[in-house]
Amino acid sequence: MTTERKTKLRAAKSQNFRIRVEDSMGNVSYITREGGKVQYFSGSEQPLALANIAGNKAAILRFAIQDALTARDAAHAIRYNATYSTKVDVIS
Repeated sequence: MTTERKTKLRAAKSQNFRIRVEDSMGNVSYITREGGKVQYFSGSEQPLALANIAGNKAAILRFAIQDALTARDAAHAIRYNATYSTKVDVIS
């Protein structure tokens, strides 16, 4: 892998984003990645565990979000690993 490619991958993985997640009952929550740190919280800014959305796959989901090159890739990982029906939108 070239140095240029490694630099581009490092820059993509440091991208910050916020994803809105809505469950089938209309509850809204957010997943953010800032500085490589993944956080999941409710619409009222209360911290939540990723296990609420992904069950036993919470660790897999966290790593997938950390490794995502774009917010769109992270949104796809959330849809794929969610244990219940969710609507996922990339905010930024």
